[in-house]
Amino acid sequence: MKEKNAFPLDKAWEKAVSIQQEAREEGFDWPDVNGVLDKISEEVEEIRCELERGDARCISEEYGDLLFSVVKLSRYIPLDAVSCLSLTNEKFKARFRSICSKALKQGIPFSGLSLKEMSRLWEEAKIK
Repeated sequence: MKEKNAFPLDKAWEKAVSIQQEAREEGFDWPDVNGVLDKISEEVEEIRCELERGDARCISEEYGDLLFSVVKLSRYIPLDAVSCLSLTNEKFKARFRSICSKALKQGIPFSGLSLKEMSRLWEEAKIK
């Protein structure tokens, strides 16, 4: 799988952490994680609306807002975000290999499955 965006996300992440720390020091911060989770939900809805409108600039802005909010969430969860994402990457790869293998055992190339069939195999792989 070829990476679409090969850029230093870690630098942008660190910059967002720094900006948020400055705002926090001035008292501009959510009192608890629920405010951040609500903000993430709001940003997802805004992306959904912009996708319907089809304005690439607005979609880009809302996507950035969502990422910024996810950075903020990482301050409320005492886990290493990079490690969490790495684990999820590995989990996804293992599940994807599993469902591709199951499809081949059925004599069907994975790309020949319907989305419904793919989803069913995915749900089965999640149970393991």
